[in-house]
Formats: sequence, C-alpha cells, structure tokens
Amino acid sequence: LGSLSDQDTVKLALSRLQAADVPLSLLNEISDKTGGNPLYVEEYVKALITSGAAVLDGRRVEYRQEVAEIEVPKSLRGLLHARIERLAPDLRGFLQRAAILAPRFRVELLSSVAGSSPTEGAAAVESLVKEGILERKTSGGFGFVNDMLRDVVYDGITFPDRRDIHGKVAAEMERLHAGRLHEVYENLAVHYRESGQREKATSFLIRAGDKLEGEHTYESALMHYLRAVDLLQNVPQPDLVQILDLYHRVGRAAMASGKVSLGIEKMRLAIELAEQVDDKRASVGLLTQAGRLLAKGTRFGEAQQYFAQALDISEELTDESMRREVLGAIGETLSRNGEYKQATHSLEEALELARAAGDPRREAAL
Repeated sequence: LGSLSDQDTVKLALSRLQAADVPLSLLNEISDKTGGNPLYVEEYVKALITSGAAVLDGRRVEYRQEVAEIEVPKSLRGLLHARIERLAPDLRGFLQRAAILAPRFRVELLSSVAGSSPTEGAAAVESLVKEGILERKTSGGFGFVNDMLRDVVYDGITFPDRRDIHGKVAAEMERLHAGRLHEVYENLAVHYRESGQREKATSFLIRAGDKLEGEHTYESALMHYLRAVDLLQNVPQPDLVQILDLYHRVGRAAMASGKVSLGIEKMRLAIELAEQVDDKRASVGLLTQAGRLLAKGTRFGEAQQYFAQALDISEELTDESMRREVLGAIGETLSRNGEYKQATHSLEEALELARAAGDPRREAAL
C-alpha cells in the first residue's frame, strides 16, 4: 500500500479509534509519526490505546500527551521490532545493510555490501517493499517508509557488526565511484568515521569541505572542517601540525560564511595551540585571521591588538611575505574603519614588499 494523504490518514485513524470526538492534536500526532503508511497508522493507534495515551470513553477519545511522549514510542518500537523479527534471516541481513545506507540507497550498492548478486538484491528489496518496510523514492533508489522503522533496525545491529557494515559500505562506495569520488565525499566521511577508520574519515571530511568551499557553500564547508578538527583532536596522539593547518581553513570559511563569533572562538583556540607547540609561522597566520574576523565584527580595537602581535612575530621571523599579509590586513581594517590615511600607509608598505618580492599576483590584489 502507498502512503495516504493527511486527510485519508485521519479517516483511517478515526475508523480504528471508533470515535467521533477525537482531539486534533492526537490526529496530527498520528499523521506526523506514521508518515501516512496505513500499516503503521493501525499499529500506532493500537500502541496509543495499549499504553493508555488514548483513552476511549464511548464515542469520545481523551488524549494524554504526557503518556504518549513516554510510553508510545517504546510500544511502537516494540511493534516494529516484532515485525522485523518475523522476517526471514536473509531479508533481515539485507534490511540491516539498508539501515546503514539510509536514507536512500540503490540496489547495486546494497547488493555489493551484502555480498550478493544484483538479482538477489533486487528480489530482497522487492520483498521488503511488499512487507511495507521499504519504498521506492521519487528521487531514485529505495529507502525506509519512515525514520522510526529505520532507527529500530539500526539500533538492533550489534556495535561490531555496525562498524563492519559501515566499513564495507565505504569500501564499496570507493570502488563503485572510482574516478568520481567527489560525488560521495560526505558519505565516505560518515561511513569511515562510523567504522572507526578516523584517518580516512578525516581525509574525506577535509576533501568535502574543500569541495564545498570551492562551490561557495562556506557554512557547510566550515562545519566539515570543524568535524575534521574534532576527529583529529580526539586521538591519543593528535597530529598538531595537521590540526593547525586545518584551523586556517576554519578561519577562512568562517570569514566567508559570516560566522564571525564562531570563527573568533576557534581562532583563539588555534592560537593557543600554535603557542603551545611554538609554531610562530602558524601563529602569525592565525592571529591575522582572528584580526580579520574581529574587524568584520566591527571590533576594531581588538583586531588591531591581534594584528600588532602578528606583525611583531613576523618581524622576529624576518619573513617579509608574512609581514606583507599582516600589513595588507591592517590596511583593509583601517580603511573599513574610515582611517584612510593610516590605511594608505599600511597598504603602500605592503605593496612595496610585494614589488620587492616580485609577486605580481599579490601586488595586483593590493
């Protein structure tokens, strides 16, 4: 059976409740929770009654929402679990892999992960569709008829099996998308992370972030970079050099996405880390990026303090390219604050350094 419209879902619920006076909040709850699947409308109504969340009083129903919030999800999950347990073992195996691949998957990938032929995979999916557990998605491929059912299947997979299946999914995705991995960077990052392969997960998170940044989807890029930082930090011996390099990406994406407060917070953490490992070059870049973010947030006084620190360290390093970058950032900030005379002085000094270094690209940018 296909999904019902909201109106037909309400009609089915009313017929199963056998009541004329039913609270609108209860009908909305049934519609939202079941996704219009008629099989689960019936199961959900049964769960509501069994748990005491829906009390029948003649032709009237009293809805106890506080009971529903505590008892009904458990009752419904139990009903769904029982339905899954009644399936043949081979179908349950396919279903577990489908839960790992959700929200949407293609038969080819499911079959590969299950170690079966495409014909066997297609037959299993067709059986699960007939059972009202999977459905064909309008955007292509297949998925679960509702999120709760997928969650019940996923939660029933043991942790070792879950990690193993995630690893197989990632490996098969890499194989099937060879030459076009950019299409599945984000998915690969998720599956490698869940399989416990942190190094690969981090690599694909960074690649996904770089791809999104290249597409000017800066906020999403920022979130991917931050997840990568989190993965890198939560290991016994974190690679501090790689973390610092990644923080430069974080600052750049925060600047471009307008996430100023978040960017400043992360730059301060990064600056502390750079000082901890005595990486002065990283300190200059991070201090400069923090200054840019502070200036964007119109906190010009604080920005100048960070720029001054960056300038001092760049002079200590006798690195003219870093000094040039800091002076350029100072000039941009002063100009934004209306201090045009001082801005001109800083930008002219940066321009002279660019000319001396024979850097026409940077000279043109200034």
